[in-house]
Order: sequence, then structure tokens, then C-alpha cells
Amino acid sequence: MNNHLAASDFMKLGLETAMFKGWENHQAATQANNCSSAHGVSPETSRDIWNRIKAFEDEHSKLPNGTKPIHLLLAHRFLWKCHDEKELGRFFGMCENTVRKWVRTILPRIQLLLEPEVRKV
Repeated sequence: MNNHLAASDFMKLGLETAMFKGWENHQAATQANNCSSAHGVSPETSRDIWNRIKAFEDEHSKLPNGTKPIHLLLAHRFLWKCHDEKELGRFFGMCENTVRKWVRTILPRIQLLLEPEVRKV
């Protein structure tokens, strides 16, 4: 898989996951708002976080094989919209154990991105 994704990739994935019907027929601003409302962050933010996480070179920080962009959207929704693993599983079509696995995989990497920013404050 390509290491770098565009915001449009996350928008499409986010809207399809949230089962927005006919989203392709809406203007880009409406699409972005719908995606943000479903996952708690904009497609641009998802793109930036994904691309920065994929750039990690440290063996302990690298994403494991099999990590997909949908797993980042899952972590976003967990953080900003829904903390219930069962509900997340229904939304993403995954069992609770799979939800838990990916949340536990992605969240520490998001935290690694935030640590330098917090230190600046």
C-alpha cells in the first residue's frame, strides 16, 4: 500500500464507512463536513496523522503489517465520538476484540505525534 494518502482517500473511506448514501453527488465541503461529523476529525487531519505515523522509522513506533487507514478512522471515532467498543464494532463491522486491538495499536502512535507539540506549550 502507498505510504502517503490524500485527504480525498480518507473522505471516501469515511463516508463509505458511515454509509452516507449518494455522497458522490454532494459538494466537497458537504462531503468533508459529513465525514468529520461521522469520525470526529476532518479528512485533512486524518491524512496528516496517517502520513506522519507511516513515516515513523523506529521499530517500536512503526505500524504493524496489516494496519489500514480504516484503523485510524476507528481510533478517531473512539477518541472523539464513541468510547464503546461494541458500538464501534457495529459501526465498522468488526468484533469487539478487533476494535480493541486496533485502538490499542493506533492510539499510542497518535500520542507520539502529540508529545512534541505538548512540550512546546
